Amino acid sequence: MKYLVTSYKDNAEKQKIESKGLYCYDLRHSDEGGEIATIEKSVLVNRVGSIITDKELKFGNKYYNNFIDFEEFSARNTEVYTIEQLQDKPKEQVNENSHKVINGYSIHKEGTWCEITKNGEHIFDGVVDVNMTPEQIYQEVMKEVVFSINGKEVLSYDFLNEFTGEREATIKQLAEENKCNEKDIKVRIRKPNLDEKILKIKLVGIDNWDRPVYKDEKGTIYKDTNLGKGKIKLCTSVNNDFYGEPLIPVREDVKIEIVKNFNRNKKGREAR
Repeated sequence: MKYLVTSYKDNAEKQKIESKGLYCYDLRHSDEGGEIATIEKSVLVNRVGSIITDKELKFGNKYYNNFIDFEEFSARNTEVYTIEQLQDKPKEQVNENSHKVINGYSIHKEGTWCEITKNGEHIFDGVVDVNMTPEQIYQEVMKEVVFSINGKEVLSYDFLNEFTGEREATIKQLAEENKCNEKDIKVRIRKPNLDEKILKIKLVGIDNWDRPVYKDEKGTIYKDTNLGKGKIKLCTSVNNDFYGEPLIPVREDVKIEIVKNFNRNKKGREAR
C-alpha cells in the first residue's frame, strides 16, 4: 500500500480526494506532541494532519481497535510524495534502471535489484519494488528505530538489520541504565529527510573536564560543551585528541544523531 502524509483535510477536501479513487483519514500526534501516533477516521484532539492512501484502511468499531498505529503502518507500507504517485498503478515486469546519489549514498537500481554504496563501501544490495524511486529506496533502507525518554532521544539503530527481539532487549537495557520503567521508553520509526545533513556519533567516554566525548564514523572526535545537560552542543577537538580542548563548533543546520553502533548493514536483505 502507498500513502501520502499531508496537512489536515476537511470533509469537503476529503470528498474531493475520494472522488479520485483514493482514501483520506486523520492523524493524531502523541501526548508528548510532535510525532505521529495513530491513524483514525476522524480526530478532534491532538490532530496533526491527514493521510491519503491508495487502498481503504480497516478499522474496528468505535469502542475497539478504532485506530491504526502509525509506526507499524509506515514500516509495512511505502510513502510517496504526490497524489500522482498514489494514483500510479503497479507495472508488470518493468525494467527500470536508474542511478542517483543522495546524501553521499550512491543508489543503483536495475529492475527489482538495487545496490547502495558510500565512499566505495558496500551498504546494501537486495530486492526492491520495481516502481520504487531512488528517493524511496534511500528512505526505506536508511530508516531507523528511535528510542526516547521524556521526549529526549537516547538511542537509535538502523531498522533494516534489526534482529528478532532486539527492540525489546534494548528497551529493557535502557530502563535499567536510566532507572525508569520500560513503559516510559517510547519507540518510533524515523525516515531520513532527503536533503538533511546528518552527523551520526557514538559516546566514547568523558574527558577530564566532565565533557561527554563522541566519535563519528570517520573517527573524528567531538566534545559536548554543554556537559551533557540540555541540548547537545558539539565542537571538534584540538588535534582530534580525546583530551583536547574544543575547537570548531558543529554548524546549527547539522542534525545530530547519537547511536549505539554505526550501520550494521548486511548483504542480501530485502527492503521492507
